Amino acid sequence: MMAFCVYGQQRGIQISAGFAYAENTDILMTPDTKAHTGIFIGLTSRLRPSKRFSIYGSVKYVDLEFIAHGSEDYFTRTETMKWTKFRLGGVFKIIEINKSSNIRLQAAIPLNLLLSFPDDLVNAPYDRFNPFTTGVAFGVGADLWGITIDFEYEIGVLDQITNVSESTFNYWDLGVGVMF
Repeated sequence: MMAFCVYGQQRGIQISAGFAYAENTDILMTPDTKAHTGIFIGLTSRLRPSKRFSIYGSVKYVDLEFIAHGSEDYFTRTETMKWTKFRLGGVFKIIEINKSSNIRLQAAIPLNLLLSFPDDLVNAPYDRFNPFTTGVAFGVGADLWGITIDFEYEIGVLDQITNVSESTFNYWDLGVGVMF
């Protein structure tokens, strides 16, 4: 539905890619000083993108290292967990530089679907995960003549590991995109 609403709007669709970083609040899943790093690619659609406030929806495909590690190597992943992340939220332009450039804040409710993970690893701390999670996502971004830069932080609210309380994932990602 959102794609139909945005059709014909100048600069209403954004394609982006970037780096993703996650930590689970369970110490066995993500030990201290370690993290799950990876990459993402996403598609965002804004309704009324030229207005000061707009509604947006997005979908991201995220590929993260399953076993937490101390290295911040985002590209080398051996055993991965793959996610589809849906967002519905709002964007508020806090500084409008000109018609095509601004700095904005955004907030969203995410729904994260776990597509796959290596469930047969001997060294894995857990092998049973809930198929979806949700949380609250906040971010800051900039639109600069059709190029976008976005930083988003998501706080998880549903436990990810089956039958393990306090096992939420918190994420951040940093991406660069192009608006159409």
